Amino acid sequence: MLRLLASIILLFHFTALTLNNLPWSDFIASLYPYYSWYIYRTGQAQNWALYNNVLKSSPNFELELSYADGRTELPWGTSRQMASRSLYFLEAVLIRRKMDGYGDRFLQWFWDNAPEGAKPSAARLSHYFTPIPEHGIRETAGITGPPAKQYRKTW
Repeated sequence: MLRLLASIILLFHFTALTLNNLPWSDFIASLYPYYSWYIYRTGQAQNWALYNNVLKSSPNFELELSYADGRTELPWGTSRQMASRSLYFLEAVLIRRKMDGYGDRFLQWFWDNAPEGAKPSAARLSHYFTPIPEHGIRETAGITGPPAKQYRKTW
């Protein structure tokens, strides 16, 4: 009995996936109401529109600290060296419109939580774009132009 139930569930699962990946037709449209609920509830639906508007630039993020003695550092490294959680956080703060103003709050939090004797005198949180060349064009990589968004804080 358990084998029969598992077989029916697997058959339904693979049938729903197959039907969902076939080109749209009258036949698929007639069956769609019977399997669409499963596709969306289980997260099997994929929106391929993400490839419609590919970014023409590569975002780079920097958190730069300056100290009273003149030295500067990137405590989290460059965008390529950052831990993914740090990078996602900076991306949310610097890109999403809902998060405007959070950059200043973050820099203040960063300073408040720095150990005594290691507090920076200034901090800069920047978002740069590196253009991605069209296919067949050769360019040197690097940060070009002013930052798209920047927060500065001096204590």
